[in-house]
Amino acid sequence: MQRISQSVYPNIITLTATSAPFHKDDKTELKKARTFSWQNTTVGGVVSVIARRHNFSPRVHGDLAGKVLEHVDQTGEADLTFLKRLAAKYDAACKPVQELLVFAPKGQLKSMTDKVLEPVLIIHPDSNNPQHPGWVSGTVRSPEKRQFKGFQARWYDHEKKKEVEEEIGISPQQRLPERFASRDEALTRLIAMDRENRRRGEILNLECPGNPNLSAEASLGLIGFPVAKMSQIWSIDQVTHRFDGSYRCSVEASRPLKAFG
Repeated sequence: MQRISQSVYPNIITLTATSAPFHKDDKTELKKARTFSWQNTTVGGVVSVIARRHNFSPRVHGDLAGKVLEHVDQTGEADLTFLKRLAAKYDAACKPVQELLVFAPKGQLKSMTDKVLEPVLIIHPDSNNPQHPGWVSGTVRSPEKRQFKGFQARWYDHEKKKEVEEEIGISPQQRLPERFASRDEALTRLIAMDRENRRRGEILNLECPGNPNLSAEASLGLIGFPVAKMSQIWSIDQVTHRFDGSYRCSVEASRPLKAFG
């Protein structure tokens, strides 16, 4: 439990918690802000060091474990906050799962052991109205017509003493504002941006009965929905669980990708 908030009119108690196994004494200092420069290592190496520091077993996806990190700074950040920022560079997620610390691409249909994830199923009720305990509502947002289909990034070539531009995808392209230190850094960011852009082409927002199995990165299956685009498999990006007389969930999900890269 991280914090408790109370409000009146309406009378609401909001509990904010994390899946990390925090202890009151925090012996491993999981919440401690740290400053450290990671150099000449890999994503897998960083995750392993931090996982073992806090008594987790590291689980890093094979497509990410060997990614080289010449230099990356952890500046006044708790270890999990730093890892989540690092994961975002690869369109990935990092989170504790029981005794494991998992670092994997978002939108996957398979687990870290290469097993197909069983989706959490939501069935459209025959009588779908707010008086029905299983009532659902939702929308699917399609990509905007002017959505970017590619990206451009620039980096500085110290040997040739000039700025170089890399790109991925087709026009229209979005130019990233930052300048990267190397070609590898620029390409890594371009691949992640392109992957996220494809993955989040369609976005599902769903209101449904509460289900504790609904969580970020879980697979979601909708059955019997009158909108054909909804009745497919989704990858959950975010879930809000709430109780206001009844247990309900608000879900945001996107299309899963079959492969990384």
